[in-house]
Amino acid sequence: MKVYRFRVLLQNEDEDIFRDIDVQENHTLEEFHDCIQTAFEFDNSQMASFYLSDAKWNKGEEFTLFDMNEGDSSEDIKVMKDTIIGAITSGAGDRLVYIFDFMNVWKFYIEFVQILPMEPKIKYPAIINVEGNSPKQYDVEMLLSDDEEEISEVLKSANRILEEDLIEDDSFDDYNDYN
Repeated sequence: MKVYRFRVLLQNEDEDIFRDIDVQENHTLEEFHDCIQTAFEFDNSQMASFYLSDAKWNKGEEFTLFDMNEGDSSEDIKVMKDTIIGAITSGAGDRLVYIFDFMNVWKFYIEFVQILPMEPKIKYPAIINVEGNSPKQYDVEMLLSDDEEEISEVLKSANRILEEDLIEDDSFDDYNDYN
């Protein structure tokens, strides 16, 4: 059984963030997707797609996490769980683009690095190398507009005042006096 090593690079302007992941040739894209989620500490609650890619990272054929085919459509969109990695990659230099969470658009560039022999002691898929810190999947500050940030600060301040008032309120200290 062959093992394929992929470098999974997260698009990020501030630092290099990537993971090297080994998968067996008979693993599905869904298993690879799950491993990427684990490697970057993301939850698995959002839609995702892999795309075959050329040398310039142009997206080609799509492989979706969920079946997106409609009964009357002539388009046949392939699904990750039905796609074997060995059937879509052939060797070093092959590329994929992986998009996760279509609202926040996390974009990953994946390059086939090498074919390796299977190591009996390793449970595949396996995260082999980690470079850079994973960003927070949901950074509330990043998602809010300036007005929303101001509203958020006002609400936080109001909650702090309310909590302080509740802590200072001693009306419950005499609870036994009412019984």
